[in-house]
Amino acid sequence: MNLNKLKKIAIFSDLDDKALQSILDIIILKKYEKNEFLCYSGHEGNSLFIIKKGKVKIIVSSDTGKENIVSTLSEGDFFGEMALFDEHSSRSASIQAIENVEAYIIYKEDFFLILKNNFDIVLKLLSTLNDRIRRQNKKIELLTYQDVTTRFFDTVDNLIEKYGIHKGSSIIISISLTHQELANMAGVSRESVSRTLTKLRKDEVLDIDDKKIIILDEKKYYDYKISAIGDL
Repeated sequence: MNLNKLKKIAIFSDLDDKALQSILDIIILKKYEKNEFLCYSGHEGNSLFIIKKGKVKIIVSSDTGKENIVSTLSEGDFFGEMALFDEHSSRSASIQAIENVEAYIIYKEDFFLILKNNFDIVLKLLSTLNDRIRRQNKKIELLTYQDVTTRFFDTVDNLIEKYGIHKGSSIIISISLTHQELANMAGVSRESVSRTLTKLRKDEVLDIDDKKIIILDEKKYYDYKISAIGDL
């Protein structure tokens, strides 16, 4: 890790070299294997994680034990900031590696020393918290008012926005998800997701390779989405 690489991380992008160096002095790199948990809900939250490489999923469990994937994060994203500001210092969600992950860790005591001298980081944190609350409110609205088909397409649209790689008229969603994980993200049953994916593959709207969704033709996908809402 050097100053230039650290500056590319959004939360640190506006800091001067002196501030960046102070962060380099305390940051720790840790590696996690696929499916390994980086932290658990309810456990002490004493650190901020910044993803260097790989992807993770944020998991919240219901009272019945059902897993709900709230979001996914990738390179440059960070998490754990809510626990840092919580007086009781407990994690509100579990974080699990979707693939092999490398993450930078900054511990609470060191992090607050940095915040005292760098108000820009505070502003970035507040902006991120606001964005996550807005996305969570949108998801609650989706789960409350939208039907299964709309939930499915909205989830795929969000994945396209975050992980979509455009190649000509096609789009590769560069994250591997099982049918169950996709169902959890959409708030629908696995059977509904499997049926919908099978129909979309049959109609040559998309394909799946190594658990990655491939939109075969972007225009056809969005035309299909418009006509399919309420019909699948």
